[in-house]
Amino acid sequence: MKYMISILTSICVLFGCTLGDSSVEMNVEDKILEDEKVVTINTDNEKVNFIVEIADTIEKRQEGLMFREELDQNYGMWFVFDKEQELSFWMKNTLIPLDMIFVNDEFYVVDIVKNAQPCKSDPCSSYPADRPARYVLEINAGLSDLMGIEEGDEVEVTNF
Repeated sequence: MKYMISILTSICVLFGCTLGDSSVEMNVEDKILEDEKVVTINTDNEKVNFIVEIADTIEKRQEGLMFREELDQNYGMWFVFDKEQELSFWMKNTLIPLDMIFVNDEFYVVDIVKNAQPCKSDPCSSYPADRPARYVLEINAGLSDLMGIEEGDEVEVTNF
């Protein structure tokens, strides 16, 4: 029961509903697709939730957020690698600036690249993490500062 209340509370934070709202389940089905998850970052002040697409294959990781003209505020892409390693991203064919949040095996933020700019011509800059990571969350540029996300914050990934 506690688990269900926690999930409903997270959903309400994301979508602005109340726990007595019978449309909560419908909102989740409308908003979260089968291949999406919710990434929650526990900051010093609050829990910050993002609905994320999963990039867990070579093809999905290579495409990433290329050619997207916009990204809703509480949305992002969650990149999953087989093991913790040195990671570096680039912005080729990416049209919107992004923050890249690097997360280790233990689900803690180990680095944040802020305001990575779209690549307009070759060669594109690369954005390496300062420390090894296994996961990367890409979100709109500026959100990591706006929401108080910092190195050392704990990260949770959940299904619905």
